[in-house]
Amino acid sequence: MAKSKRLLDDVLERTANNRPGFRSWFHRLPPDAQAELEDARKAFNPHMHQKRAYCKAIMAAAEERGWKTAGIQQVIVWLNGNR
Repeated sequence: MAKSKRLLDDVLERTANNRPGFRSWFHRLPPDAQAELEDARKAFNPHMHQKRAYCKAIMAAAEERGWKTAGIQQVIVWLNGNR
């Protein structure tokens, strides 16, 4: 009798992402824009900056450069990511 697999192993083998889903506003931007925004994210200091004000400034600066961002809540989620 063959050794049975764990359920989790069986499920993971059967799981296949057939559709990639929607790209976020950040991932739709060109690589140079992403790099500049990453610099802005790294420079964020919660002890010095108010999160909402910082995100509004990012959105305004991005709009001036012709980059489309998301709403304030999505930009805040992005700012909180990769920390």
